[in-house]
Amino acid sequence: MKAIIAISEGGVIGNGDSLPWPKIPGDLKFFKKETLGKKVIMGKKTYDGILKTGQTLPGRKVFVATHNPELFNFSNKNRDHFFFDPRFCLIDPTDDAIIAGGKSIYEFYMPLIKEVLITMVKGKFEGNVLAPDFGVLDLAEVIEETDKYNIYRFLK
Repeated sequence: MKAIIAISEGGVIGNGDSLPWPKIPGDLKFFKKETLGKKVIMGKKTYDGILKTGQTLPGRKVFVATHNPELFNFSNKNRDHFFFDPRFCLIDPTDDAIIAGGKSIYEFYMPLIKEVLITMVKGKFEGNVLAPDFGVLDLAEVIEETDKYNIYRFLK
């Protein structure tokens, strides 16, 4: 499995259910390229944060991890978003799914994650959610370097 995450200097990845930095078009384009046509697993707060921006992540099967059983029967107009309880739903570790946050979802799936795509956002931003500890990572590739962010691919 693969994880995708954006981290600012100081390790901040979120502020409530929002990103703490202004939109970064290059990072959003990279996220789309990496997730299009794939299963994307995220927590409810991350999902709500995406919906708040007006996005719906078309072209992906979105699996939203939640412990709220009232949401399990939720359906939407696209029928491409599914709610599940990760404690009771097995995910095939060889699956081509991408873990997209938040912190507790990364931590829950950590033993299955073998590749991590990290956008390092330049600058310090206020936030209340810090990046999880992915353990020892080996740099496999520098994907992009800009004045606002760098994107890396790491292997575990």
